[in-house]
Amino acid sequence: MQLSKEDKEVIKVVGRKGSYILVLTLIFWLLPHCNSCNRAKKSVPSETLQVGVDLLPGSFGIDSAGLVTGRQKELIDQLLPEDSITWVPFTDRKEALKALQQGEIALYATSYPYAQSQSLSKAIPTDWIYSETFSLLLSKENEERWETQFHDIDHPVPVYASSGEPAVSVVLKNLRELSYPAIQVEVTELSPTQLCIKLVNGEYDYVMTNKELAHAVATADSTIVAIDGLTFETRQVWLVNEEHQELKDKIDEALRTKQNK
Repeated sequence: MQLSKEDKEVIKVVGRKGSYILVLTLIFWLLPHCNSCNRAKKSVPSETLQVGVDLLPGSFGIDSAGLVTGRQKELIDQLLPEDSITWVPFTDRKEALKALQQGEIALYATSYPYAQSQSLSKAIPTDWIYSETFSLLLSKENEERWETQFHDIDHPVPVYASSGEPAVSVVLKNLRELSYPAIQVEVTELSPTQLCIKLVNGEYDYVMTNKELAHAVATADSTIVAIDGLTFETRQVWLVNEEHQELKDKIDEALRTKQNK
């Protein structure tokens, strides 16, 4: 049987087990291809570059035509245009970092804050690649009162952040010190996607996460609102397994070349 161009693109994607819980179009697009992804795993050439990515709206996904899409795909095309890529999607950042440290993937191409990356064992950061912004997610019923609540120091308001997005807790603490003294920062082990589910289900009132995911949730559920402009941008890097220093050098050189143009 002759494979179409779309099928050949999909075969490059190596699926990872995860709880694809959030009902977002991105995930619905991916699931029909999981069987072919798993079957293709053994046939991927060993010389291809194993790249871990977060399965998140705007970051990485497969569109309705079966083509790999997202910011990380676009950046890889620009920075490593000659490399053969095997995509390894994750829904859990801890699992992704563990895979990187164990050498199962050579590169974790995702939003990772520059300052935090310095202390991760067996991984080395690239130069910063882009800036990330974050948004506050809340239900529409809280849209008119959230600012008042955030100023009421006598009644602390929990705002949830994922430990998988370490920059968010720093951002929230800065907001509490500078503008909204009632914020009570709650860092959980849940993934950003799981936090959003808690919000949608009414278990949490306020969640802060990356802007792309926040807007995807607000678009998918008309009862949810994403508030922008509360936080500063943070510089983001990719992480490379320490055994692949030449890969880091290659990416950094590509970044410098593009900055000088």
